Amino acid sequence: MDRQSMLGLFLIGLILIGFSVLNAPSDEEIANLKKQQDSIALVNQQEAITKAANLKAVQQKQNAPLDVVLNDTLLNDSLKLAKAQDLLGDFASAATGQEELVTIENSVMKVTLTSKGGRVKVVELKVIKQQKANRFDFLKVTLPVSV
Repeated sequence: MDRQSMLGLFLIGLILIGFSVLNAPSDEEIANLKKQQDSIALVNQQEAITKAANLKAVQQKQNAPLDVVLNDTLLNDSLKLAKAQDLLGDFASAATGQEELVTIENSVMKVTLTSKGGRVKVVELKVIKQQKANRFDFLKVTLPVSV
């Protein structure tokens, strides 16, 4: 390296150092920024507390057994319906009905559905008569439910 290259690199370094010193935030700007970050952290903390309280209220509401509400003899029908509506929302009318079994049958299989939830309860295969297990009971098997 020759003398002019060294002088150029020195001037570039001097410019960078001078630029960073001149553009550094003042103590007042640092205090304002810290105050802003503290207020944002406080708001986030309050939102977290509110969300936790709402979640706890929802969990308590879900843990209240529906059978207790529907079988309470001291409540009249409108109060039972209102409490069921509060617990289940739009699905309250479905919770009060009776379970009925609907059978769909063709030449290959026989499927039994339940009216509560429209789930498959039993599937019987007619084609496989030789085997013992031609009936598959869905109540004894836990199927994964995707949401």
